[in-house]
Amino acid sequence: MTVTHNPRRNKTVPDVEVGGTSARRLSDLSITISAPEKSRHSLGLVREDSATTSFSATSKQLSKLVVEASRSSWEGRLKEKLQSTTLGQLRLSDLKLHGREDVLTLLEEKLASIGKDMKQGPIVVAGVSGVGKTALVERGLERPAQRRGMAFVGGKFDLYNNALPYSAFAEALARLAKHVASHPNAAKIKGDVLEALGEDDSNVILEAMQDCDGFFDMKGRKRHRRQSFRLNQTVGKDAVSRMQFAIRRLMKAVCSNMDGVVLFIDDLQWSDSASLDLLQSLAQDEDIPSLLMVGAFRDDEVPEHHPLALRIKELERNGTAITRIELGNLEQVAVQNLVADVLDMEDSGEKVGPLAEIVHNKTNGNAFFVIFFLRSLYDEGLLQYNFGIASWHWDKERVGEKLMTENVSSMMIIKMQRFTKLSQHVIKVAACLGASFSKQTLEAALDDNEYSDDSSSMADTFNMFEDEGLWERDENDLDTYRFAHDEIQSAAYQMVPAERRESLKGDIGAHLMEKLDPDSLNRHLFEIVSLRNCAASSLSAAERMDLADLNLQAGIKASKNAAFDSAVIYYETARELWGQNAWKEDESISRKLIDLYTKEAQARFVVGHLDIMQSLIDELLCKDLPIQQVFGAYEVKILAAQAANDFDTAINVGLEVRRRLGFKAIPTKPSLLAILWEFRKTNKAFAGRSAEELASLPKLTDEKVIMGQRMLELLGTSSFQANQDMYPHVVFRKIQTMLKHGLNRSSCDGFSGAGILLSGPFGDPKRGREMGKAAELLAQNPEMKMMKSRVLFCVQALVYHHTSSLQGTLRPLLEGYQIGLRTGDTESACWSIGFRSCYLWFASCKLKDIVPEYRAAVTALQQMNQDAIRLCVMPYYQAAKNLSGEGVELDTDRPWLLKGTECNFDEALAFAKNTAKSTMLAAYIIIVQLDLFVIYQQWDAAKELLIKEGDLRKFVPGFFQGLRFTFLEGLISLKAAQTAASWMERRKWRRRAKKAMKIMRGRISKGNCNIVHTLQLLAAELHVLNGKTKEAEESYKQAQIGAKRAGFVNDSALAHELAVLHFLETGDEYWTKHNAKLAHEAYVDWQAKVKADLLQRQYPQYIVEE
Repeated sequence: MTVTHNPRRNKTVPDVEVGGTSARRLSDLSITISAPEKSRHSLGLVREDSATTSFSATSKQLSKLVVEASRSSWEGRLKEKLQSTTLGQLRLSDLKLHGREDVLTLLEEKLASIGKDMKQGPIVVAGVSGVGKTALVERGLERPAQRRGMAFVGGKFDLYNNALPYSAFAEALARLAKHVASHPNAAKIKGDVLEALGEDDSNVILEAMQDCDGFFDMKGRKRHRRQSFRLNQTVGKDAVSRMQFAIRRLMKAVCSNMDGVVLFIDDLQWSDSASLDLLQSLAQDEDIPSLLMVGAFRDDEVPEHHPLALRIKELERNGTAITRIELGNLEQVAVQNLVADVLDMEDSGEKVGPLAEIVHNKTNGNAFFVIFFLRSLYDEGLLQYNFGIASWHWDKERVGEKLMTENVSSMMIIKMQRFTKLSQHVIKVAACLGASFSKQTLEAALDDNEYSDDSSSMADTFNMFEDEGLWERDENDLDTYRFAHDEIQSAAYQMVPAERRESLKGDIGAHLMEKLDPDSLNRHLFEIVSLRNCAASSLSAAERMDLADLNLQAGIKASKNAAFDSAVIYYETARELWGQNAWKEDESISRKLIDLYTKEAQARFVVGHLDIMQSLIDELLCKDLPIQQVFGAYEVKILAAQAANDFDTAINVGLEVRRRLGFKAIPTKPSLLAILWEFRKTNKAFAGRSAEELASLPKLTDEKVIMGQRMLELLGTSSFQANQDMYPHVVFRKIQTMLKHGLNRSSCDGFSGAGILLSGPFGDPKRGREMGKAAELLAQNPEMKMMKSRVLFCVQALVYHHTSSLQGTLRPLLEGYQIGLRTGDTESACWSIGFRSCYLWFASCKLKDIVPEYRAAVTALQQMNQDAIRLCVMPYYQAAKNLSGEGVELDTDRPWLLKGTECNFDEALAFAKNTAKSTMLAAYIIIVQLDLFVIYQQWDAAKELLIKEGDLRKFVPGFFQGLRFTFLEGLISLKAAQTAASWMERRKWRRRAKKAMKIMRGRISKGNCNIVHTLQLLAAELHVLNGKTKEAEESYKQAQIGAKRAGFVNDSALAHELAVLHFLETGDEYWTKHNAKLAHEAYVDWQAKVKADLLQRQYPQYIVEE
């Protein structure tokens, strides 16, 4: 939805030379706030007291004084009062927003529709600087929200501090925390927040977002805070996911307890990448109730390739409804109404029209420039109050001349240049600090020598700026000030000569480092380092070394907060400051450089700068350093290779690291005898120990062995994907090391891998289950909790279904997804939801219930850029849509085809084989298509596909998909044998069916309860093939009963439908009708509407429509 208020988009004034520097065009000064229209009450930007009387209020006061004077004839008293009246801040906070009435109505409608059970799509307000975007949001949302008992909180990004991660969001969150702390229901909200986040994720937020204590009960917390955070800290891309999920759960817990929350983020064109990712994540989360997100930005500074524009397009592409409001400059009639409102005069053309015309021509209708221009006319005596007629008066010719000689930017600068030396220095320094600043920080940033001979006091200067409307106090923190508008901050900044700006910033950083206490230094680390970096070229060698160290600290802090775009800036600066010669310095500098190169490589990997990442790693590895010191660089190299699906490279690097660590080599192509030998050694080392005994082994403390185990963990991931022959060797070597040296976090992966192998290829699912249990017990250890999602995914998806019901894995897999998001283990979380999605289909869950879950899963996987897993879910999603009748693109003549908007069989299979080169994905697609062929009794098509694709079990080892394929293979083979044209063909298909039955029988003998009924169904079809009618009918009956008891409604329907064909062949009318009716009922119960309707059309004489 787009609402456009754009009558005129003319650029304002040309560049103007001021003080030897070129002032930037006002229309190019990045801004989204209209200061004259600002009333930042919940943001805490405006005090409502006598010191901030608006221009309009002043004119009304003047009129009142004139009436009083006419009654009392006290002219002296009148003049005294007029002289004491301040015209300080000119703003529209108390005035009508002329020309914006329909947009205000729209905003109030959006606000009124907020409810606890629904979340509005985001609103974005776009327009050039000064058109009144902020005033529009505050008038249309802030005041109505407050009247409704809702919270209105916000923050803004800063042009001169855009390297600070999460700055605007942290500001908004801090204000929301204060709102929560004073909320009548504060205790419950804090309890819900702690329950939603837990101790670790609470610390994640407290580390990244300052002043958020109001969300938490801080008693007894600070003592353990940092220790707990380090213990369970995530790194890399996992840290990004963890941060986003923690913030989303925080917002959900808070918003669920409030009538509504309006989150306003201003100046989005200056936002950092981490903030945009976070806001996008919030906007896409449909589970946060009562939240309305609003953003404002300068559209003339956001071209199509701007990160903000790309995020908005991506949100819309993913189905997020965004309301766009485009504001333009005011038409002349609106300017006339505005001028009349400000001067408290009638808006008739005769009285105000001439002045409004001049003002409009001067400002092009820009609301901020209108107000400032009027103020400048008043300051220069061109706009005066006539006491005789109790009205305002102006000289049209002189005002017109002003139009030809000055622009608004130059007027602001000229105004400031009239200040004292102290005042000019203060406002320049304040502009360098940013849009907002504390009094303590500003005073610390000042150079005392700049104003030592100035008689003005600091208090007088602060009060003067406040009275003049140049900055405002935060009503929630009176020690904090904020520029009334970005244009004012920009004008103050441009007062500094261009050649002096960088050195001034560096000096400010130096003053802050010298004067602030350690806590304040840490709090303002990003700001101080960014300022100090501006003058890095003028520093001495020792100072450069110290600054490099500070940049490294800032980069580490940014990385911990998942702000990797900011981190790479600090890391790169540190690297440049130290230079190549620093490697020749003492050992302490070398250790810092190793840490720097490793951490920057990791940050570059996260943000996608892969070439720079690789060059950093190569440069570090060529230094011939001990393997223990460069281990982290190798780890990043392997993770990058895995992310690019280059598993061969990942394997080779992992093997090289283990060789350098001194461990025995692992063969990449081991023989079967070698695998069996490793299995025998591992089995002997187990010595019959239970899961509890295994999980209670001593802790691994040897650093070298810990590194070796980490490499085996990474090798296990790579070999499982690309070298199935190598995988058992990796797992068994890991188990042997664990049993000898002790346990660490990699041990969870070792036990899980052993469970997968024992349950699958090695045919000992009971022992495999014991390994899975050991992994789960170990993951309960607080030091291992980062592995919990991975453990749940592995044991539930690949181990437990061999000995427990498939339905029993669904809830733990959902838990694994939630835990993975909470801990930042995105990959394991996505695999958990991916396998859950597959098993929902095989477990015969009701189709109309799982279609929405598939939709949500696909969206979540897409948001987390997990395309490989998303593509694995798509075939099940499409099949469920088609069977349930929700696939509007369904081919009604051939409903058995896997075809639709989510997945097209031919295209998907070609992509899996040729582009993705994923045999597992191809197997997923083929198995679903085979399942559909069987459901719709398309035996010839099923046989043709089975012949073409061959044995798929090796591509889905240990998966339930492999067992399902075995059943489908057996059933299709038996149907092919029943219709074979020759005895040789019949024997071939019969042998293949018996082989499948043998595999299933072996699994059942080892405890698999999920395929008993399918084996009975195969037995029935085999009896039909052999002409054993009674045995076939008994097996059909057992298959039907078993499927129903086990909860497999789909297989129950299939067993009844196959029985219908058998009884039709034997001419048994009663049992034909009986099975047809039950088959139809089962399909209806499964909510397979399309199949149920088709069955009814096939057997109208047996199935009566209800």
